[in-house]
Amino acid sequence: MVLTPNLILDMLDSSASHDWPDVWGIAMTEYHAMRLIAVRSKVGDEWGIIFDSIRGSLIDDSHALGAGIWAKVYGSRVPVEQHLTTPVRHLPLTVPENRNLMSLRFDGIKIDGPAGTLRCENERIERFDLRPGRVCNLDCAAESPLDVILIRAYLAAFPGSLWPLVDESVALLGIDNGEVIVFSDAFHHVLGPRIPDGREDLLPMAMLPSASTTYRSLAAALSHRDATLFVPGVSNLDWRNWAVYTDENASLGE
Repeated sequence: MVLTPNLILDMLDSSASHDWPDVWGIAMTEYHAMRLIAVRSKVGDEWGIIFDSIRGSLIDDSHALGAGIWAKVYGSRVPVEQHLTTPVRHLPLTVPENRNLMSLRFDGIKIDGPAGTLRCENERIERFDLRPGRVCNLDCAAESPLDVILIRAYLAAFPGSLWPLVDESVALLGIDNGEVIVFSDAFHHVLGPRIPDGREDLLPMAMLPSASTTYRSLAAALSHRDATLFVPGVSNLDWRNWAVYTDENASLGE
């Protein structure tokens, strides 16, 4: 069977009705960023899409659900409803163990990561619009309000530095001789047919991929092996769009 855009969209629509990347989550899956990688086999009709998301509200690589990269995969080798890959790949960040997890005060904290060391200063909060005490998750709370700000600060100072290698993500699809057709961390995402109760602001995104210009163009790009067909649209992936809840765990304690 020849791979057509409609075949791809049919699978994405079915997937979006069951399990699809969102921009909210719960406390342990606080949203920070998302990227998309679309792969097609060089020979044959195998294809796949990986959504990598930076999520979490606690920097702790010993914790099974510490902040990390959450990957969801879709494609010709992925059964519907079996999209989440495990384990979570923890963020490569090192922060002081004795930090006050519930504080919003981050002045003087040092963060070590793959792009170098970031020394936190209060002026960065306004300069990078870090929005301390505001979260995206439906629990309206962070496991560590401080760590949420630290992740945001590092991402703002060193954009893209926390993503794993593209090849590492592509390997999750298990496609032999696959080539990356589309790579994007700035595109117009849609959420499938269901959104959380009370989130009328998300209604414009409550649609199936087949109703989205972005995803229709993605399907065309994969079908024709032509990256120029992808139309990312206006990106809505910035976490600031979705940090609408007051963090109930946040304080200004020392």
